[in-house]
Amino acid sequence: MLHSLEGTIGIYGATLVVAALSGFIPVINAEIYLVAVTLAMRSVPLAIVLGLIVAIGQMTAKVGIYKVSAGAARKAKTSEKIQTKLDKVHALMAKWKDKPFVLVFVSAVVGVPPFFVVSILAGMLKLDFKKFLVLGTIGRTLRFVTIALVALLF
Repeated sequence: MLHSLEGTIGIYGATLVVAALSGFIPVINAEIYLVAVTLAMRSVPLAIVLGLIVAIGQMTAKVGIYKVSAGAARKAKTSEKIQTKLDKVHALMAKWKDKPFVLVFVSAVVGVPPFFVVSILAGMLKLDFKKFLVLGTIGRTLRFVTIALVALLF
């Protein structure tokens, strides 16, 4: 299937599709795909471009997850129990100032805690979307470009 996908939309399109799917479905591993494609191509400029494409695909998915989670949190306001818990977390976050965004960045780069979970929580807690997008994109780009370049060392 992957070969037919690559043949139809090219390596860049296939990489974007796999990356976006992996952003929604954690068992699809963008890192393994990226390493395999990078090793097959054996080109530093192409490795950088593929790392960027994977970051874009991942962030496309994470933005969708953020937005759905934010919408779900708005609808959850009808539940008093859930709203009480969210209010407690908001109060704690107010004390932390920008520390939640440090977590977004670290998670985007390292993957711990999983960026999938951080994206859900960021949406539910209504973290500033622009900061989430910028820090997540920078973090994911660092992660995937580094993985692609390191793969070329072997």
